[in-house]
Amino acid sequence: MVQIVEKEEKSPILTFKLKFVYSVILLTAIVVIYMLTFGEDGTSYQNELIYTDVNVPKSKSKEDIVPVIQTDKSDSLVPELEGGTNPPTTKISSSSSEFVIDNNDNFVSEQQQQQQQQQQQLVNEQTQQNFVQQPQPQQPPAEQPAEQPALQPAVQPAVQPAVQPAVQPVMDTSQCPKLDMGSIHDRITESCEIDRFKNNWIELVSMYDIPPRHLLYDVDRNYVWVTVPKIASSNIKRVIIKEKLGYSEDSEQMKQAMKQPHIYLSKCCLLTVEVARKFYSLQRAFTFTFIRNPWTRLYSAYRDKIVMFKAFDDYYYIRKILFTVREWSWDQVKVDEDVIEAAGTITFTDFLTMLSKTDAENYNDHWKPWFLLTQPCMIKYDYIGYLEDISSAYQVVKDKVFSDLDMDLGSRYKTSSNSAAVIQAYTVVPKDVLDIVYNKFEDDFKIGGYSRDINCISNE
Repeated sequence: MVQIVEKEEKSPILTFKLKFVYSVILLTAIVVIYMLTFGEDGTSYQNELIYTDVNVPKSKSKEDIVPVIQTDKSDSLVPELEGGTNPPTTKISSSSSEFVIDNNDNFVSEQQQQQQQQQQQLVNEQTQQNFVQQPQPQQPPAEQPAEQPALQPAVQPAVQPAVQPAVQPVMDTSQCPKLDMGSIHDRITESCEIDRFKNNWIELVSMYDIPPRHLLYDVDRNYVWVTVPKIASSNIKRVIIKEKLGYSEDSEQMKQAMKQPHIYLSKCCLLTVEVARKFYSLQRAFTFTFIRNPWTRLYSAYRDKIVMFKAFDDYYYIRKILFTVREWSWDQVKVDEDVIEAAGTITFTDFLTMLSKTDAENYNDHWKPWFLLTQPCMIKYDYIGYLEDISSAYQVVKDKVFSDLDMDLGSRYKTSSNSAAVIQAYTVVPKDVLDIVYNKFEDDFKIGGYSRDINCISNE
């Protein structure tokens, strides 16, 4: 015995193993006691028991109380309302009495469970009644759309757009801003940020893109007029041709001259570099021009140069429209007979589509932007008249330049477009085409103070 004890004392590993085993056994016993006392969720069984009229001995454990388990698959409160059932209750039988575990894992007596079931049944009946009655008042509104004609809302928008634009101008003119003609010089200063006191015509004509055919001058009358096609230019050109060339008003010579006035005026009145060098005094001459709403100017150019196609040169743009817009081949656009026949079918939309696909600097002068022809950031203007108030504009020019002539400049003026016809023509043009065209003429709109809204033309 002495030898064995000495061996155990001399083996520290064996001692450590024994201590470890004892510790594991002790820890396991503590866990088992805890589980038996409090359960897996850490709560005491005594707290879970609901004592009503049944006497349960405190010495009994949970195992003694629950020898037999039965499942009571009772109906849920609303069995078909939400597509599911409530969890079943569990009935526990014991020697002393019967208990029921409800959905929250609480022990209740069978009598209490019956009371709860009765309350649940009442709630179930009320819920089902509400569930059945609730859709009934909603059914009549759901059936009303089927009884009413469903096609009426779909048909009305399809019919209205074609008629509505013709009515809109009368209704919307009160909302259009008033055309401010007196502030055009301020808008030029804001746009250009240049304030000039004279015009160096030598530099302007030679260095900048200002066509000499649009610069008319008269040293004796001391004026420089920057002409813009389709903006009240024919009447003044007629006066100049009559005075400078001696043609009578209704003569055949005047009729021929007015077909191509720039050719006849080039003999006497074009401001070239040589003229600017010779007449230095023109730097202080009265310089004027006219402006017009770009929407009406484009429509006038279309009517004059596309619809009526007066000259052979205008067939070029008809050919271009047929090629770029209607996708004719080169061989097709070379046939004059086919081009002439198709010219009468060119629409205003075709014309604007052609402009949307062309650089504005390459436009014909009849529809080139006013800003590019007049160069208001380079030329100092003493007066800019509005076509929308042409009588007043002509009177100013007459008083400044032609005061000695006994004639009414506006007596022969006729506009080829009226507001209703212009607005109606634009209503069929696609919005994307109008947006592109507006961007190309944006400077004209801003400097002139014109509204982008086409309906406002009737209020100008």
